[in-house]
Amino acid sequence: MDLATIVGLVSAVAIVFMAMVVGATPDTYVNIPGLLILVGGTLAANMIKFPMRAYLGSFPLAVRTALFDRSESPWELVTTAGHLARHARRKDFAALENEPVRNPYFQRAIEMFVDGRDQEFAVSYLDHEMERAVERLELAEKVFAALAIARRPWA
Repeated sequence: MDLATIVGLVSAVAIVFMAMVVGATPDTYVNIPGLLILVGGTLAANMIKFPMRAYLGSFPLAVRTALFDRSESPWELVTTAGHLARHARRKDFAALENEPVRNPYFQRAIEMFVDGRDQEFAVSYLDHEMERAVERLELAEKVFAALAIARRPWA
């Protein structure tokens, strides 16, 4: 989890708690009917724009990305690829099964080559999987961009 996410969440809760300690009541900050209209109406209006599966799938994806972002730097990926290539050259593809690989695409590629899949098929399959992952992320991004626009009536 990113440090900024933790600091932001803790700070927001602390600020509201401090305001309540100095004399405000929770009713000052929470207007349930207004919250229902704002959040529920925004979500319902935004739901019209996207297929249900894509819309509902974007929220868990956003939570995973915000709280557990495991993106690797290009340098890490190149280093890992070089390490795996040297290891495969010294031994064989079967030896790669015992190598600790965090990247799911590298892991899947190793599994396919160890299983004896054709190289063209493996590359095509992995390219397709990568394209699908990018499409899912782009669609989730569009859902949240539409939510942001729905909150700005002047846009």
